[in-house]
Amino acid sequence: DEWLKEIIPVVRDSAGSAPKLNFSSFQINPDGCVVLKGFDLNGMFFATRERVLSALPFLPKKQSQWAHVPIARILEPVGAEKFQKLKDFQQSFVGENEVNLECIKLVREHRWYMTERTIIQQDFFNAK
Repeated sequence: DEWLKEIIPVVRDSAGSAPKLNFSSFQINPDGCVVLKGFDLNGMFFATRERVLSALPFLPKKQSQWAHVPIARILEPVGAEKFQKLKDFQQSFVGENEVNLECIKLVREHRWYMTERTIIQQDFFNAK
């Protein structure tokens, strides 16, 4: 818990202008994670990420370089037929969904993939 003293102020100070993302597709990863893939329209998503990473040098240096939001997790085998239907839907998915993020959160996961979690810090972005 020592690291919380360092992280909480960084999270609080990182809530500047609200990031705007455009999600236009999703992918299904081999581990069952389903994520929306998007673009950082105003550069604030990556600017926020960079502020956090530079202020907390003990975080892993290798980070994803695209904006994504986990929306589901397939935890058990669904069978070939259902999985093919999901892949067909994925290929036919057409969407342009602009999203303004409202807040930044520091979350502690207690169980696998957010099934039990605690929100340690939450700060709202400026509505600019």
